[in-house]
Amino acid sequence: MLHERYCTLLSALFSHVFPSPQDYDSRDEELFRRDVAQALVLAITKVHTQKGVAGDGELGEYRHDIFLAIINGTPSMQERINSLEEEVATLKANLADRKDIERAKGIVMQAGLSEPEAHKRLQSLAAQKNMRVGVLARMVTDLADLFEAR
Repeated sequence: MLHERYCTLLSALFSHVFPSPQDYDSRDEELFRRDVAQALVLAITKVHTQKGVAGDGELGEYRHDIFLAIINGTPSMQERINSLEEEVATLKANLADRKDIERAKGIVMQAGLSEPEAHKRLQSLAAQKNMRVGVLARMVTDLADLFEAR
């Protein structure tokens, strides 16, 4: 399979493990593509932050050529990399928000509310205050931490 060969090549070039298509259900093509793109961004970032390109021999030369193509590459390639880096940052922020929301729901549930009621209360208060639920959840957890510190 062509995807498998590309992933193997990328793994060898960047000394970074790339997802294998065999690990994904055939219906998860989009998830596979996103995971490969994310792995590529991480590998490129790793190479970029090493103040040059490590590695000798043929793979080192390929790595160097790819590195130069990315640094001096077409604007569309750089835009795509920037877009993927922004998507990774957004996903990390969303994950942090989810963790805070779950913790805030637990705090609100201590007042005798069910989980759906606690979530609805957080959503409604966030809407009233014109803020994201994640921001409100962080405020709730910070306040709870303040009182636990006593």
